Amino acid sequence: MSSVKLDRISRKFTSTTAQPEQRFIGIDDISFEIPDGEFWVLVGPSGCGKSTLLRIIAGLETATSGSVYIGDRLVNKVPARQRDVAMVFQNYALYPHMTVAENLGFGMQMRGTDRSIISRRIQEIAKLLKIDTLLDRKPKQLSGGQQQRVALGRAIARSPQVFLLDEPLSNLDTGLRDDTRAELKQLHQQVGITTIYVTHDCVEAMTLADRIVVLDRGYIKQIGTPTEIYHRPIDRMVATFMGTPPMNIFPASYHDGYWQIGERQISCDPDIIDRLRLRDRQGFNLGIRPEYLSIVPDDTPNSLLATLESIETLGRETLLKVQIVGTSTQINLLVSPYWSQQIGEPRAVERLGNQLTIQIATEWLFVFDPTSGQRLFPLN
Repeated sequence: MSSVKLDRISRKFTSTTAQPEQRFIGIDDISFEIPDGEFWVLVGPSGCGKSTLLRIIAGLETATSGSVYIGDRLVNKVPARQRDVAMVFQNYALYPHMTVAENLGFGMQMRGTDRSIISRRIQEIAKLLKIDTLLDRKPKQLSGGQQQRVALGRAIARSPQVFLLDEPLSNLDTGLRDDTRAELKQLHQQVGITTIYVTHDCVEAMTLADRIVVLDRGYIKQIGTPTEIYHRPIDRMVATFMGTPPMNIFPASYHDGYWQIGERQISCDPDIIDRLRLRDRQGFNLGIRPEYLSIVPDDTPNSLLATLESIETLGRETLLKVQIVGTSTQINLLVSPYWSQQIGEPRAVERLGNQLTIQIATEWLFVFDPTSGQRLFPLN
């Protein structure tokens, strides 16, 4: 096992389709250090550079500038096969003509490991991953989840210093993905190998990571624990990307102790007024998570008037999409499946187009700069 350190890594590409040829940035000035044994997740939208970064660590791509360290060793010029890392790809990349046992032992065999050690190691790994009854099968005889376990086992068999995983669960159906995600976290706790995991799925990132690196357009937006990323997003991009459903963002102006949102006024926290030195002005973006909104009677203070646009039943929760009256802004609410009965108007309020009164838990409000997107409040 070993730490991983990236020092000002950049990767620029040349487009051959444009005339004249143009250079564009894949990733730019990326620096962080992963302590030995931790599980870090690189997350972000498609094209943000997360897979490129993983391939640079693996030695499958070369950085335009910057340094990659595995432990104390600078590996910029070290070939991929000599970096002592193991990578699990999205398509698993199993050898189709080999059995599960042969796939598991191939890396050890290529290194000239003694056959008795290979056999013992295969049995240990197969038992760990619960594939010990599949050792004589070939990949085409396995389910997607079983193939994924074999790919992980082949990586573990190498006893690498670092695990690199590039969206390994994306080909699995939802139920199996959830189960495998939990097993993967448990597996990391057992083997303790430094792990870097790439995904575009914020749920995977939140449930797996010791720390999350949020990337956007080739840059690091924020690094933090799942709790820090969710409850203290550094800007509007992180706030809306990390969360399902995403944080609601809506325009507001400030006047004399109140936020003006559509046709309603919401009291402004005195701490916000003091810290931001607010004066009467237009142009703020407020943010709040869907779970901190609720439906209340019409005369409730600190509430918004909204039109019901859609209802999605999710089982233990119901997702409502509403449009704030007086604006073009649509927001999400997560409510109890029995939300209409709880406010004393059974069924009638569930009709699309009806108006609802929405209360905001103002202590959970975020304030963002409408131009830069940076979080203005909370300050830390």
